[in-house]
Amino acid sequence: MTAMSQTDRAAALLDVMGRLSILFDDEVHLVRRQQRREVNELEPQKQALARAYEELARALRVDGEGLAELSPELRDRITATTRSLGEACRRNLVVLKAHSDVHRGVVDAIVKAFNQDRQHETGYAKRRGGAAPAGFPRGGAPATTLDTRL
Repeated sequence: MTAMSQTDRAAALLDVMGRLSILFDDEVHLVRRQQRREVNELEPQKQALARAYEELARALRVDGEGLAELSPELRDRITATTRSLGEACRRNLVVLKAHSDVHRGVVDAIVKAFNQDRQHETGYAKRRGGAAPAGFPRGGAPATTLDTRL
């Protein structure tokens, strides 16, 4: 196995950052079109590119002298591509967070409506041999909440 030069690492990093930016933009479009399956299919590729980005960026930072050997043009391209990747990442985060917030709001509204229906029951119901108000808590009916531990 041959060792990569800093120039080769920088070129590989530029390629990975460009591919990540495209992937983030693709994900934004898929989320906006609510194509969940396609979004999920991007995840393995996104993870692999993120790992490659981390490894290449770390390898470039470790060798400080090697960075000085890079041409000014290559360093400028890395700076510009890093800025572009950051912008794509921010756009991706905003859309994913908004999408998550919408879904959380819908689930919360459903849970609230379900719990209100249970509280507004009227009349009496048989309960262990006696009668109790229908809205009276039942032993086997747990409160409905959203499990956010997933």
